[in-house]
Amino acid sequence: MKKVCVALVAGLLLSTAAFASPYADLARMRAAFFKATSWQIEEHLAGGRTLVVDYSAPDRWRFVPSRKLQEVIIGKDVYMVTDGHAVKLPARYGAMISQRMASRSKSDPLAGASKADLEKTARDLGMRTLHGRSVHVYSCVVRGVTETVYIGADRLPVRAVMNGVMIKGRRVNIVADFSRFNQPIPINPPAS
Repeated sequence: MKKVCVALVAGLLLSTAAFASPYADLARMRAAFFKATSWQIEEHLAGGRTLVVDYSAPDRWRFVPSRKLQEVIIGKDVYMVTDGHAVKLPARYGAMISQRMASRSKSDPLAGASKADLEKTARDLGMRTLHGRSVHVYSCVVRGVTETVYIGADRLPVRAVMNGVMIKGRRVNIVADFSRFNQPIPINPPAS
């Protein structure tokens, strides 16, 4: 009886694996990402530059492209902080930025990917270890750029590597590390 049960379970696992879809796994990752109430992304760019993006629901953002500059968005209020000096930008500009950020899709690890492209190009690369953590790795092509996405057991992205992103007329690689999901990330108006 044990052998029959083991054979049935093994057969069930193999049949589910055979029907598993890399596209469906990536779609579940995106859904989990958009349900997150907060997160941080560190984008490592060519030349050693790093851009840090913090998000805290429902409408708080902080972009830090360098030690001397950051942009803080709270609802329709936008602040530029340069060398520690904060300036609140005009309401018209704040409304425009707020509208642009209303959808978190720009920070989506697969931003710009169509369902058809993902269904066609998504590939399961198997399990790996990243920073001591077990991750499931997928590759796909998004707008002509090959992307490798590392997904944790919680279905949230851990890393996205984009190879050949066109920036200012040249192709560069970008590594985006995701962290601090659903943790408190205080984003407050900066002191003037």
